[in-house]
Amino acid sequence: MPTKQGYENKLKSFEGETLARVIYFDGRDEETNSPYFLANNLDFHNILWGVEFHTISQRRFTLWWWYDYCLPDCHEFSLDLVNDPEWSDEKTRWDVSQLDEWKHLINKKFSRLNVHWVTFTSDKYGHDVENAIPLCVSIKFDTGKTYYVCLAMLDAKGKEFYFGADEVTVFFDDITAKKYKLPILMDNT
Repeated sequence: MPTKQGYENKLKSFEGETLARVIYFDGRDEETNSPYFLANNLDFHNILWGVEFHTISQRRFTLWWWYDYCLPDCHEFSLDLVNDPEWSDEKTRWDVSQLDEWKHLINKKFSRLNVHWVTFTSDKYGHDVENAIPLCVSIKFDTGKTYYVCLAMLDAKGKEFYFGADEVTVFFDDITAKKYKLPILMDNT
């Protein structure tokens, strides 16, 4: 995992780039041959592994959950920036560029990309050790629309999210993100 500043710099280098394509890395329902994120008609997409953004200048960045050994004997999931996802075979790759949630953003520019960090200060020995992991990336487009790509998993009842979990969820607007209590928005209400 890159340093905090390196992560932010890499992501911010995409500001001003134009979105060409969006790929999800998600599982496949063997019975329906469709991706898991389409199993429920919800106002967000919950994805097993990650989201990849391609630009018209042939650049790309992938936001992928990663099991990070962040402190001695402390395991945390983090939203990592990767070049080639480890599990990216054709059965898990879904081009979602023409879905309603994305098609209006194709050929639009990334105007602002912000990383939202969660910080913790503990290890198993009680030492004061500060570490931060990326919990969410907010992506603002030149249309004014903001999407949130977060480490989040819906509970079994479909009512609440666990943030910092081992799945990636895309929230398509502030209203939905607040409805499910996205931590970075709850401080601003």
